[in-house]
Amino acid sequence: MNQKTDNKDSRQAILGRLRNSDVYTREDKTGCEIPDGIVFPGIPDLLLAFKTELESLSGEVILCNGSMDVAKQLHHLTEERSWNDLSVVDQKITEFLASSRIKHKIVDPGIEEVEVGVTRCEALIALTGGVMVSSKGGSGRRMNVFPTVHIVLAHQSQLVESIADGFDLIAQKYDDRPSQISLISGPSRTADIEKTLVMGAHGPKELIVLIDQEQ
Repeated sequence: MNQKTDNKDSRQAILGRLRNSDVYTREDKTGCEIPDGIVFPGIPDLLLAFKTELESLSGEVILCNGSMDVAKQLHHLTEERSWNDLSVVDQKITEFLASSRIKHKIVDPGIEEVEVGVTRCEALIALTGGVMVSSKGGSGRRMNVFPTVHIVLAHQSQLVESIADGFDLIAQKYDDRPSQISLISGPSRTADIEKTLVMGAHGPKELIVLIDQEQ
């Protein structure tokens, strides 16, 4: 039995127990019912939905047509923002930046200061505008938290509708589930102190996602 079937059976078992509980067997049920199957309506355009959701959370989405366009956009961002170089841990990204002649350096986050970090991701969640990352993603855990600016390189094939679909992608990719799976929904923010919104309090101040539409 695969992971997807296990998740479905578990969900049905939980819903069944809820239906049989006294919460839903009182005389006054108030018409409440737990729906079977999909709760939210399907999303017809995953790319548009993801872009809309993430940008509503102060993230930035840049659509690219192939790897050459991804490199072009990175060159443009580097020049426009006057970044000295891009910081990277992932070997595949290092090779891509080197072949594209983009200034970069391999860093040890936590020891070195990271202004602009570049990583990959596991999935893009259209329903919430979340970027799903894991500890097995090539950049480890720190590169998703330590940079002031976090750039994510993604492919359109990584777009999925829900968080559950994102977990399915990870289950298909790895034999063992990563020790850490996280969702990034826009730049880090907090309003703990006097309800004043502060960006970048616990992580990157900017999140930029470049999506290659050709892969």
